[in-house]
Amino acid sequence: MLISNACLLLIIHSSPKDSKSPGQTPPPQQQQQQQQQHPATLVNRVEKPQHAPQPVRGVVLGDTLSLQREQHCRLIGRTSALDISLLGFSDFGSRHETNTGFGKIRRVANSDFFSMHTDAAFSTYEDELQTLVAVEQTVAPYGPSLIDLYFRNVHPSFPILQKHTFMDRHRCGDRQFHSGLLAGMYLLALRWWNKDPVLSQHPKPPVYRLEELAARSLSMAMQHPKLSALQAGLLLLQRRQSTDWGLTVQLVALAQDLGLHIDCTNWDIPVWERRLRKRLAWALYMQDKWTALVHGRPSHIQAADWAVSTLSLDDFNEEFENADQQMIADVENEEEEKSRVIFIQMIELTSIMAEVIDVFYTQRANAEFEAGGRNATRLILERAKPVQLKLKEWFSRLPSVARMDAYTPGKLSSNGKRQKVGQNKAAHGLHMKQDTCILHTLQPRYLFTDALCSRCSPRLRIHTSCIFVDQRQRHD
Repeated sequence: MLISNACLLLIIHSSPKDSKSPGQTPPPQQQQQQQQQHPATLVNRVEKPQHAPQPVRGVVLGDTLSLQREQHCRLIGRTSALDISLLGFSDFGSRHETNTGFGKIRRVANSDFFSMHTDAAFSTYEDELQTLVAVEQTVAPYGPSLIDLYFRNVHPSFPILQKHTFMDRHRCGDRQFHSGLLAGMYLLALRWWNKDPVLSQHPKPPVYRLEELAARSLSMAMQHPKLSALQAGLLLLQRRQSTDWGLTVQLVALAQDLGLHIDCTNWDIPVWERRLRKRLAWALYMQDKWTALVHGRPSHIQAADWAVSTLSLDDFNEEFENADQQMIADVENEEEEKSRVIFIQMIELTSIMAEVIDVFYTQRANAEFEAGGRNATRLILERAKPVQLKLKEWFSRLPSVARMDAYTPGKLSSNGKRQKVGQNKAAHGLHMKQDTCILHTLQPRYLFTDALCSRCSPRLRIHTSCIFVDQRQRHD
């Protein structure tokens, strides 16, 4: 259910009563009223298409935990000032909320609680509304077309949004979205601007302006965290120009405020929100691990504090159910199904990579290898074997749709081929990281058998070939 050209929504900055002919200046009193108008009024002032579908009433954001319009939540940790064991004795109403001397508390499980806060209580609330208006004005009147491009080209391989909910709200004139999220979606969609037969005939909106607005929005969002702010940050990190390490660290902190590191399988929140939280959590997990690897920094997500359950294909089901309506969903195409499989496989590969980093590249591991002396290489090989077996098993269980040989030249694919190329390069990179650590110990004072050198040589030849192929791909 993608947005058609007939359903373009135009941001209207003056009502029909205020319309004027070219060159006509409105009265001073009217100018003053327009200048003093509340930003929220501008955000909601849109012209709905004549044949637009009605809003889906089954999606009630007020029932969610971290997607509400005017308030946000923060996880109450087990070592915080509020005693969780005592909170359980409070009288929670039908919405699982209670008012205390510390504010409103919401219970989502027997031992998981969140404090609820009003957005308007923060000084950045008005600025956020103004930023949202500025984002829409920057791309107007092409916003709906860019949203269409986003869900056709980006969402299948990076499913961190609730597609049906978002598109239904956007088509029906709802503009109360997170400004950074919209800016991030527009920025990624602009990659396909010149490939669209209609948009390519018009000047492209200024990218630098969207980048400025997105950065400002994320800075404000840190004061009242929501899933939409995390989504915005992850989208911005997919751009090559982003300064990814610092922003990744901020997003990890924001996600922990939202409790994304906790298993939400049995939480008392809508099923579709649980699925969305899991997809977001694992997307952030991959971002943190690979960014830490690239920059040679410690990961900020530790295994001991990561309780998110394994992602399954059911977690990509974006259907939602309400007592007053039947389930709503559109038929996903074959390429989207393949992208989901690849997304799950990339998560598994990332978990193996995280183990490689923990085994070989932490400060503790480095100290142990240094202390090993002549036995350092033997110690590394012993630790490498279990990880190598996991990587081999992962590759042997790789579904056919996730293999490079499953790509059909000339067949339309969203980002499936790009995902597979990145996935295979990542797998080869893990082998190289292991052997690099082994080579570091193969100094003259550590060499103790010729057999050890002969064991490493075949692997080195394979890696030399991989580097050659990679360089040829870049050249081509």
